[in-house]
Amino acid sequence: MAAVSAPDIQQGDKLRSIQKRLKILKQEISERSKKNYELEKDVRFFDQRIALLINHRIAFEELSDRLGDGDRRVGVIKDELKRQRYGNLFYLLQTEPYYLAQLTRIVSLNEIDSLLQPVMFSLYGNQYEAREEYLLLSMFELALKYEFDECENFNSLLRANTAISRMMTTYTRRGPGQEYLKLTLEEPLHELLSQPDLILEINPIKVYIEIYGHPQDESNQLTIEKAMDDPEVQLKTRIRIKKLVDVASLFLGIIVSSLDKVPYGIRWLCGAIKTLAMEKYPDVSVEQVSSMVGGFFLLRFLNPAIVTPSAHMLTSKQPSQTMRRNLTLIAKILQSMANKNIVTSHFKEEYMQPLQPFALEHVDLMQSFLRDLCSVQDFHESLEMEHYLSLSKNISISITLNEMNKIHELLLQYKDDLALTEDDPLFVLLDELGQAELQMSCLEDLTVHLPLSNRWGPKKQVIRTDSLESTISKKIESEAVKEQCRNTEPTLYSAVQRAQKDKNTEWGGIADYLMHIFQSVDEFHNVLYHDDSFYQEIRQEVQLKLMKCEKFEMELQSLQRVYEALDNHGNFLQEQLNAYKEYLVVVRSRAASVSKVQKRSSFGLSSSQSGPKVLKFTYTQLEREGVIIETNDIPEKKKSDISVTVSSPEPGVYTITLYYKGETSNAYETDLNLEELLEKQHLSEPISSSSGLNLPKPKVNFKLAREISHKCN
Repeated sequence: MAAVSAPDIQQGDKLRSIQKRLKILKQEISERSKKNYELEKDVRFFDQRIALLINHRIAFEELSDRLGDGDRRVGVIKDELKRQRYGNLFYLLQTEPYYLAQLTRIVSLNEIDSLLQPVMFSLYGNQYEAREEYLLLSMFELALKYEFDECENFNSLLRANTAISRMMTTYTRRGPGQEYLKLTLEEPLHELLSQPDLILEINPIKVYIEIYGHPQDESNQLTIEKAMDDPEVQLKTRIRIKKLVDVASLFLGIIVSSLDKVPYGIRWLCGAIKTLAMEKYPDVSVEQVSSMVGGFFLLRFLNPAIVTPSAHMLTSKQPSQTMRRNLTLIAKILQSMANKNIVTSHFKEEYMQPLQPFALEHVDLMQSFLRDLCSVQDFHESLEMEHYLSLSKNISISITLNEMNKIHELLLQYKDDLALTEDDPLFVLLDELGQAELQMSCLEDLTVHLPLSNRWGPKKQVIRTDSLESTISKKIESEAVKEQCRNTEPTLYSAVQRAQKDKNTEWGGIADYLMHIFQSVDEFHNVLYHDDSFYQEIRQEVQLKLMKCEKFEMELQSLQRVYEALDNHGNFLQEQLNAYKEYLVVVRSRAASVSKVQKRSSFGLSSSQSGPKVLKFTYTQLEREGVIIETNDIPEKKKSDISVTVSSPEPGVYTITLYYKGETSNAYETDLNLEELLEKQHLSEPISSSSGLNLPKPKVNFKLAREISHKCN
């Protein structure tokens, strides 16, 4: 027995070690995914703002400050009551999907990212934890149901750029989805990209231009028919169609054989789309439903990774323009087979029509794959068990102060749309929390560890008794207990032998009984020793553990590749931000030198003392010019006693100060940032200031502010 059980114990130790490493790696992937999302958002932000900066020389210092080093500071919420209430609020949002599902329907396009980031990467940020995964899918389930209920046309379902469609796309980019893409697409993409001279273009017009160049006679328009009349074009197109079919066939085979690798959550979303579509539109065909499933799985998940592999961390280098076109054509073929009606009728692009025989031959294979994607076990019973188990755990999330405040702000903003009653837990919490705090600067925006707690006590849920007993028994039957029994057996045997020697005491009788039991067990052991079926069971158990260990090792290697890809992508994004910072320093120095030569205007009086130049205006002058368009608290007779000064302490930032006649101290002072004005102008939002002054809309104000800014530098 010892010779057989020893490998079992050793394998158990190895299993526990791998499982521990898997848990740590999954947590690191979740954290890296969130950080990369924040870096990507910053890169997009600076892409837009630097374009504005080039045209208008705005807010240099603020942009530079926002870049930082990419690492957020960690802090705590010092107010215990406030921390507790926010913990109650986010527990409620996390476990009651109704609120967030409703919020995804009513937020504006400009607010989608503000909702998406904290939901996907903070509230449900643990991407490999079953409880959070099931809760997130519950939110998706409700949000999709609302989306289907409100949609009147089948063909427009899930087509709009709504918060829920954006969240579903972001969901596929999390760790499990990225792992699937690497397992499925990395090898065929690498094989394709290793052929830099490969050209799969089959559009006759483009093939003609590739051979002969653009026609010199522009009046003689080149059409597909004219291009196909050329023998050279016919030959190249025919060869490329065959090659394109071969490559598409390779990708199709790999995809349809990857069914078991598709993450549970993505398959469940496919199933939810199918179920809701058939409930809402019972008369639509199976092929139409499969087309909708393909619209999510292929159009939003798989094909973007094929067309832009570097953005999905599947390749380290950007594909050439020719290779991007090759990948686009492959994605087009795959996408077409998701819609059987198009394949059996006519392709949208005429030049794709020669691929119809291939598509017709394989369309049923793709349709079968899309149907099988939807066949997945429901999670609701598992969620009930996870909820029970969570009662004994300390649940917490990692979230930034700005994310907390933004969710709080959105809930207050759309409180009426959520139709909360006064006894609704969310209504109670929002009433106690009061107004949300303003968004903080990047330096002030700390990441906090927020413990979540249920203020209204445990939810009453039906727990399956058999599942509960099974779970509890597995907890009790731990390897630690078994190991302790093995270690104490020799000591107990020796104690029983010593007690047997004292026949006249009660202990002697107990020892005799125990020794009898032990000998019975020993006799049973001798019987088992000659029982081949018993050892066969032991061997099978060891083999199962070996297989389990190999499976976990493969998963560990796969996740390590995912983490390395995420880490490399994050480093690349950080390098982009560092490049922006260097660029901003150069542009700022150039703008400062240019501003010194601006001509003076007659609008306002200037002082030429050392330091920042100060422009002085009368209140009446600014009101007449349209800089001030409304006053709330300033009496009409006092306006003539007010003067206004404008100075620029740094490029792109302007300080406006109001003085009353005869007083040395200022009555009001504020800073205007031209970058913020441009952003609000872009969003068509009005701008107002405090203390009774309202500034005009940025479209008007910007021209005046720019004229003033030229004189302040």
